[in-house]
Amino acid sequence: MGVAGWLNYRKGFDLLPEILKNLPENTHIIHAGSGGFELDMDQILSQYPKLSKRIHFLGHVSEMGQFFQHIDVFLLCSREEGMANVLLESLSNGKPVVSTKVPGSEELLDNGTYGILTEINDVNAMATGIQGILEGKIKFEPEFLKQRITHNFSLENMMAQTETLFFSK
Repeated sequence: MGVAGWLNYRKGFDLLPEILKNLPENTHIIHAGSGGFELDMDQILSQYPKLSKRIHFLGHVSEMGQFFQHIDVFLLCSREEGMANVLLESLSNGKPVVSTKVPGSEELLDNGTYGILTEINDVNAMATGIQGILEGKIKFEPEFLKQRITHNFSLENMMAQTETLFFSK
């Protein structure tokens, strides 16, 4: 499973051990990102010695496409967001998503049509959604997810919508 972003409270990465605690032992979390080191992840993980071996920090990743190729599920466990670009990236790579109901995610995931939405801080719901995807009980076809981005959020589509908004009579 993958997560990405700055290490700060708003991104909810302090919840990772509690989420992982509810998942099978062969489940690992890979974090891509650097900066915003407001969270002392070493201190947080020290409270979960067995789980800390299942959370891996890559630091800055310049080629996110490779990151997405190596994960099964993407988790956005944020407490606050604008429009999370990483959700756009995940869907455009055909990866299923479990996301908190932060601004932008409900619209992007069309209220659950294109991914699982949970309440903020609900580690049990996040773990349940991840488990359902990993076990194949909940499926999101990669092409279905990719089409969401190409049809609704491509640069061409966004430019056309902006033109219509500003220049239609």
